[in-house]
Amino acid sequence: MANSIVLTFNGTVTIRQNDVALFNDGAWLNDTCIAFYHEWLATHKFREKSSVSFLDPSTVFWVANEDDDESLTEGLESLDLPAKDYVLMPLNDNCNPSLAAGGSHWSLLLYVRQQDAFFHFDSASSHNASVAAAVSKRFYPYLCDQCERDHRASCRNFTTVVGPQQTNCYDCGMYTLACSEHVADQLVGSGTFSLERMLEDVTPSFITKKRIFIRDLITELARQ
Repeated sequence: MANSIVLTFNGTVTIRQNDVALFNDGAWLNDTCIAFYHEWLATHKFREKSSVSFLDPSTVFWVANEDDDESLTEGLESLDLPAKDYVLMPLNDNCNPSLAAGGSHWSLLLYVRQQDAFFHFDSASSHNASVAAAVSKRFYPYLCDQCERDHRASCRNFTTVVGPQQTNCYDCGMYTLACSEHVADQLVGSGTFSLERMLEDVTPSFITKKRIFIRDLITELARQ
């Protein structure tokens, strides 16, 4: 059956044949691809690490475009973001609130509580810089508890990180996922981060292998 369901992961992400095909070389990842791997990182690789939160792109998009603060407070409560040391947010350049699955470029926004700072990793130089700055400003109050929220309007610490750069027009989603996992590996493991190590590890050949890994992961999970 055309584009049939391959896997429903954790009851939250439904992956179809067309989504799996996007992990082949040369394809641009959609929201479902990003959401799946972040969900897998959160519930499998980092399941015992309560200090880190891997958000799905739909949540990031919702927060960026929702004007009702009461709705946001209620909707984000279950994520317990004020208790997280690290929050990883995949975002894209979709500026149309009525088109939830739009956009053409992915990047990663990281919040580090100890430094009270945002860090933006963009594999296409600063393509998403303005989007990331806007999302960080919108998200910040919901990363704090209520008493903090009443006294801090916005976070002034925003840094653009010159991280690994893609060498084509389609690997932005893969670099976003690879950087997200690499950042979490370092910060959760040691509490420190080395950009030099990331630049050494996250290379075009690494991205190619990661595509195969995720595609095979979906196949394995579907068989269980």
